[in-house]
Amino acid sequence: MRRWARPLALAVIRRGDAILVFEVVDEVKGVTGYRPPGGTIEFGERSEDAVIREIREELSAELTDLRPLGTLENIFRFRGEASHEIIVVYQGRLADATFYERETIDGVEANGERLSCSWRLRSARAPVPRWAARAAHAGRLRAVARAATPLTYNASSIRGKTKPSRSPTCR
Repeated sequence: MRRWARPLALAVIRRGDAILVFEVVDEVKGVTGYRPPGGTIEFGERSEDAVIREIREELSAELTDLRPLGTLENIFRFRGEASHEIIVVYQGRLADATFYERETIDGVEANGERLSCSWRLRSARAPVPRWAARAAHAGRLRAVARAATPLTYNASSIRGKTKPSRSPTCR
């Protein structure tokens, strides 16, 4: 069976220096990482529409002021399986200001699994993955590089295996 890369659209939503993320646990490796909310881009759907739809479905929230930050490619192992994602990253704001007053925002994944997002600062000790450092060095995706650790499932487990995409926005 032929496997394909999974197209994703994610939203970097900021509250001061923190970004909204949810926890991703890899029981096989025994590690926990963080990722911004968003999800799969459906066939025929624009990435901007996908991230708006995903935030609406998962968090019952509306996104405003969307602007693209760039495109990333992530090749990694998660829960023992090889994975490949093409990720379009947007920065946006939640339309309802009361979301920014909450420490956690609860939602539901498409599969019915509970989802709990929280505001998280990137630890000064957490390494910035090589793909983010290269993208920042190239003068692109500076906001992604500043918040890089939450954008990966586990920065230390994929270091050196993840590369910026070959798209013009992140070359």
